[in-house]
Amino acid sequence: NKDFTNEIHSDSGRQLRGKTSYVHKGKKDARLRDTIVALVNESQPGRKVKKGQVVYGVVVGASMLKGRYNGSEVKFDDNVIVLVNDNILH
Repeated sequence: NKDFTNEIHSDSGRQLRGKTSYVHKGKKDARLRDTIVALVNESQPGRKVKKGQVVYGVVVGASMLKGRYNGSEVKFDDNVIVLVNDNILH
């Protein structure tokens, strides 16, 4: 499992700090717009997301260069996933 660290956002827009390991079948790395299943490794006390909890998310930002159709490239400072309910993914 590879670490997908730093920023985790809920679908309500609240930022939930944490560190996750992601599981993504059939691929080595997660890319933009991929849906992932993640396990929370670290969490701050008093947050909705707890350590050891399995969460579902969509990758919305990655710290790698992504080419656009107009020729420009975009790179985020951090990896970012947005948490979603698991029933949205099915």
